[in-house]
Amino acid sequence: MIVDTILHADRYQHVDPIFAKALEFITEHAKDQDMQDGKYEIIPDVVIAYVVTKNTVHIRDAKMEIHKKFMDIHYLLKGAERCGYTTHFEESESYDPVQDIAFSDCIDEISLPIAEGSFYAVWPEEPHRPLVQVAESTELIRKIIVKVLLS
Repeated sequence: MIVDTILHADRYQHVDPIFAKALEFITEHAKDQDMQDGKYEIIPDVVIAYVVTKNTVHIRDAKMEIHKKFMDIHYLLKGAERCGYTTHFEESESYDPVQDIAFSDCIDEISLPIAEGSFYAVWPEEPHRPLVQVAESTELIRKIIVKVLLS
């Protein structure tokens, strides 16, 4: 897992060219509050961005998830969320190969606040719990989630 601000995106340009393309898209749209929610094909079927507006949720209402083919990069356009992380994942719901996702009720080993202007990247098979509220109550956030095919 990587957690950083988008101001440091250039640090990751040599990790992988496809990863760099994903960060390039986020950097170009990092301040774009007018960007429409929806799907953006950066490299069709390989790098796909989703702009979403959602409410954060209490931890009891958020599930741990993994992906098997795609890396996730979450960038906070507006608001903040908490992301849980664990090294131990037991599927409680069957893996959906079409959506590339499985869920679990695992316990967080680490829980990180992710501020506006920051991103986190999780590799396939890395369990993470996005969208958990940071404050006492839920808040409306906007984020870019980029899926990067790695397998």
